[in-house]
Amino acid sequence: MIKWISLSDFWKAILVGVGIMLVLWLVVSLFVMRKAEAIVWETGAHTASRNAIIIYNPDPFYNLDEQVCKAFATTLSNSNWYAQVLTVKAIEESNLAQADLIVFCTNTYNWAPDTATMDFLKTQNLDGMKCVALTLGMGTTDRAQRILEETIESRGGELLGSKAYWLGKPNAEPGVVAPNVHIAKLLVAEFADEILKSF
Repeated sequence: MIKWISLSDFWKAILVGVGIMLVLWLVVSLFVMRKAEAIVWETGAHTASRNAIIIYNPDPFYNLDEQVCKAFATTLSNSNWYAQVLTVKAIEESNLAQADLIVFCTNTYNWAPDTATMDFLKTQNLDGMKCVALTLGMGTTDRAQRILEETIESRGGELLGSKAYWLGKPNAEPGVVAPNVHIAKLLVAEFADEILKSF
C-alpha cells in the first residue's frame, strides 16, 4: 500500500531543502570571499627593461587562476620582461607605480568578480597605468568581466585588453580535442603576445 504524504509535509520538506541549500551557498560564498595566503612567483630577469605585476586571489577549489597568470607571465618573460605573479595578500601598493603593465585576474563567484581582488582594485589610483583584465569562471563570466573592466577604467587605468577563460565551458572551437585548462593556458599566452604589441 502506498502512503501519500500530505501537502503541508511536502511544502515543509521543500522549505527545509531550500533552507539547507541557502545555508550551504552562504558558507561557500563566505569561504571564497576571504583573502588567500601570500604567494609570490617571479619569472624573467630583474634587470629587464620592462616589468609586469599580475594580481589574483587564489580560488580555493581549483588553481586555474594561478596557471593562467603564470602562463601570461611566462609569455612576457620570453620577450625580455620581468614579471611577478602575486596574490592580493602579497602585493604592496608601492609595486604598482613601478610596473609597465598591471594584470588583474579575477575569479567569478555569484556572477561577480571575487571580492578580495575587487576590494584591492577599488583602493588603487591607476591613473594612466596600462592594465589587462582576465576573468575566470565555470562559464558564465560576462557580468563579472564587465564589472572588472569598468572598475579598472573608473580607477584611471588604461585597459589594453580583456579576456575570459573557463573551467567548465569549452575554451576551444568545436572539434578541438585537448584538456580545457591546457587550451586556456595556450589562449592566454596568445593574448599576452597581443598585449606585447602595445609596447
